[in-house]
Amino acid sequence: MVYYAEGMLTVDGQDVRAGSRDHRPQLEDGQTVSSTRGHAEILLGPNAVLWTGTRAQIRFDDTRLEDTNISVLTGSAIIEVKKTQDGSRLRVHLGTLSAEVTKDGVYRFEAAPPSVRVYSGEVLVPVDAKVTRGEEALEGAVKDFDRKIVDEFFYWAAYRSFILEGESGSYKNWRGGGRLFDRDHSGFGISFPDNSSAARAKYLAGGEAGLVYFLEGGALLGGQTRTTNRRLPLLMGKDNFLRTETGRAEIFLGIGVVARLAPNSQLRMIDTSAASPVISLDEGIASIEVADSADGSHPRVKVDDSMTELLKPGLYHFDAKAGSLLIYGGEASTVFAAQPQSPIRAKEAQTVNLRERVALATFDIEQKNPLFQWAADRSFALYMSPAAFMTQWEDTARRNRYKHKQFGEREDPRARPRPRPLRRLP
Repeated sequence: MVYYAEGMLTVDGQDVRAGSRDHRPQLEDGQTVSSTRGHAEILLGPNAVLWTGTRAQIRFDDTRLEDTNISVLTGSAIIEVKKTQDGSRLRVHLGTLSAEVTKDGVYRFEAAPPSVRVYSGEVLVPVDAKVTRGEEALEGAVKDFDRKIVDEFFYWAAYRSFILEGESGSYKNWRGGGRLFDRDHSGFGISFPDNSSAARAKYLAGGEAGLVYFLEGGALLGGQTRTTNRRLPLLMGKDNFLRTETGRAEIFLGIGVVARLAPNSQLRMIDTSAASPVISLDEGIASIEVADSADGSHPRVKVDDSMTELLKPGLYHFDAKAGSLLIYGGEASTVFAAQPQSPIRAKEAQTVNLRERVALATFDIEQKNPLFQWAADRSFALYMSPAAFMTQWEDTARRNRYKHKQFGEREDPRARPRPRPLRRLP
């Protein structure tokens, strides 16, 4: 049964309305589901779900619960099996490669080249070869793969799995995580905050860089005026730009990487991969916070003919007009188009000239500016919200006080005692 759809979806050429729940098509043998733009969620039974990637075609050859056969004709599909049923079989065909799911787990199937990745669980491929957690089966070969390399589709499937369990009223596979109010899934290897809006923000930020999360004042996004946060968060999209006019903006460049723009600034997305985002600061000033939760992501920032890679967690201040980078914390490597083989490496309290190759200078990291203060306020506000995975504040020994390596210390405003009302003297 097609339980949920986003974007454009067809079943044997007939449109299925995106997000519709009033009409859920029950698939029959031989029918093909096509997700030309977007994704589909299909229940394979009481304990198994299939999700389709963008531009995927999935044919349901046999829909019997005891012997389900599916063919991935184009694109990608992810299947989560929560409980294998005795006497039932689930087989997926990918051209000349076939795989039979034999255990509970999370699996990804690709039509071209034909392959199956096992994030958890076990499948059997021809010649009864077992493929287990962290292994990928190709035609004639089984090898290891990096389970940390994921994309928007993988994050969407994980998010939908999280939502489905929440709707059921009891979490089975999404259990309590390492952080308070978090839930994680060992198969997907992803955690989500209990708060549904923060979970959606994490899915969007984890799948694609360029998520406009907060806007203060007026701005142009792709040429359209935005003045409120009512329709945020919103993905910018590749090659699109955000220009602040009277206001300021906060953009997630992945989990744990946040760019904040001063007024009269313009940021353009060159590469929206959350694992390696690339932006261009065309005008104005931007502050970029890289938290420990960025987990190996090295964002790159283009200013004029320079490209700077942010190598470590920290705080980086780019000024396109002055052609400068101030490093309040962390480490960065800058290359120029004319000398790509000669990077300039800089660290905390150093400033980089982004227009010409000159000796590094130092600056006083106690120097503050209006954007620095606003960035500190926003960073702490994120930490106090369910989206705390975006910043790097820490508890201190003092009660209700938190510290940040670059922004200093803050007190939780919710912990301040309320003033006692004055008593009228008799």
